[in-house]
Amino acid sequence: MPYPNGPRATELKPKNVAFWAFVLVSMVAIVVGYVYVQNRAVPDSEYVSSYSATAVAPAADEVRAVVIGDAYAAGAGADSPERGYAHLLGQARCWATTVLGQAGTGYTVPATATDATTPFVDRVEDAIAAQPDVVIVQGSTIDPGGITQEQAATELFTQLTSALPDTKIVAVGPAAAPGVNAATVRASRDAVAAGTEAAGVTFVDPATAEWLAPTEYDDNGVLPNQQGHSTFAAKLGAELDSLGVLGGC
Repeated sequence: MPYPNGPRATELKPKNVAFWAFVLVSMVAIVVGYVYVQNRAVPDSEYVSSYSATAVAPAADEVRAVVIGDAYAAGAGADSPERGYAHLLGQARCWATTVLGQAGTGYTVPATATDATTPFVDRVEDAIAAQPDVVIVQGSTIDPGGITQEQAATELFTQLTSALPDTKIVAVGPAAAPGVNAATVRASRDAVAAGTEAAGVTFVDPATAEWLAPTEYDDNGVLPNQQGHSTFAAKLGAELDSLGVLGGC
């Protein structure tokens, strides 16, 4: 039957509204999904992630150590300097280690510092700058002993203890290298021991304890070979444990 005012608008019931809304949303979702699939990167078997792990900052309680020493500390005789006893010791104890080792040096040698070599005392400033928890001073078979070496040792350890009152400082005497005159080794050891006593520093004596066997030195009997460096690090580590020196592990 015709309507006097023209066709009547279709009345939308609530159920119809919900249905058409659902259809509209579904169509939008389909279109969005299609666009995403067409534009996303195709997986590649040679793809390398651009993610870079963030470097972990040193722990606030990390133990900082400094080793001042001669050729032993410098890693001479080892397979590489990083395989010398000083680095091996630091790795075993989880220290952040600064190694101030130079071959051909000691408490009194060289008498005059050069750009390449300095006596131990000239490295004190660098040791202090590292703000260490532990300082080890090792050597030296190249020193002659006597009052001059004793005074040099006393000066060095007095400077360290004055500047680093809360730092554990340990002196390690020369080893009994078979290629070095035994009387010279004893004289150097005695001078270092006297210097540490005057400054109130702990002294460790590898020569008397015979830390290294003759087979743990190089062919000249002067420097530790790789096994000698490993043994030296282990023996010193055991001494430090007995002294209650901090380890970071």
